[in-house]
Amino acid sequence: MTQDTTQTAPAMPEIQFHGCPIIVDLSYRLFFIGSHWSSPFLTQQADLLDTALKAALQDTALNAVFDPYLTTGQTGPVTATPAGDRGIVAMNWQLILSRDDLQKIAQNLLNEGRLPRSDLDNFALALILPPGTVLLDPRDAVQTSTKGLASIHGTFTLTDHGAPIAVYFCAAVWSDGSNGVAVPAFQDHPAWLPWENTCAALYHEMAELRTNRNIDEAPDSGGEPPPGRLGWTVFYNGIWIELPDLPILWAEELPQKVFCKGTVGGMDGVPIQALWSKETAEPHLPSALVPQMHRAFRYKAV
Repeated sequence: MTQDTTQTAPAMPEIQFHGCPIIVDLSYRLFFIGSHWSSPFLTQQADLLDTALKAALQDTALNAVFDPYLTTGQTGPVTATPAGDRGIVAMNWQLILSRDDLQKIAQNLLNEGRLPRSDLDNFALALILPPGTVLLDPRDAVQTSTKGLASIHGTFTLTDHGAPIAVYFCAAVWSDGSNGVAVPAFQDHPAWLPWENTCAALYHEMAELRTNRNIDEAPDSGGEPPPGRLGWTVFYNGIWIELPDLPILWAEELPQKVFCKGTVGGMDGVPIQALWSKETAEPHLPSALVPQMHRAFRYKAV
């Protein structure tokens, strides 16, 4: 049985624009880290994640939530396009990976010609860790993906023929319940599978990267950010909150309110996170998708 509630959003911080426009036409490429991804089972799981993420990132109705965040001179439609087929980074399984480790992987991909060298302001490298590998929080040496960290995004500074280049990235652990963040069972809705949790985490990070690409330049103390470098974000309760974080704050202890599965781009069961509506100041799902979304709570669609 599905519980149906219409809920007034709790008091929320007001997202602010700091001058860096969103990425309208994002290109991205997925890389699965580790030779384990060549196994038949994990290949199937990677297929599901790859297909679902592409469907969500290219859905016109879902992407309409970004339109009010476009700034002067920007025109839609907002979309995302794979910059090549997904790849595998052939390496032995490791228990722990840090951001520095991920940057070395990215540098190797660039050296091998597997990353673009142009239009990098609109490109995102997406890295998926293998099952069981723990991700260290780059902001907190104690925090890891076994303690609630599912994914990160930021900027790698790589070297291309001796010259530094900036490559935006996001990375997600394989969220299986013991590592990362998993949507739990609720009433007649089963717990999400690892590929579903990981897909939703990447969707979240892609939205953050699109709307606030230079988060690494945010001052730790919450002071005035560098002019024109940050996008849509706000300093709240001692941390920088980005646009896709607002629905999670709104959901409080019940992620089922904003993590949803539905039919998108002809694929059933596409896992996403509802994003934040600038117009209504609450989580957003397009009206056309609301009847298709399987979730424990309902809220007004815009």
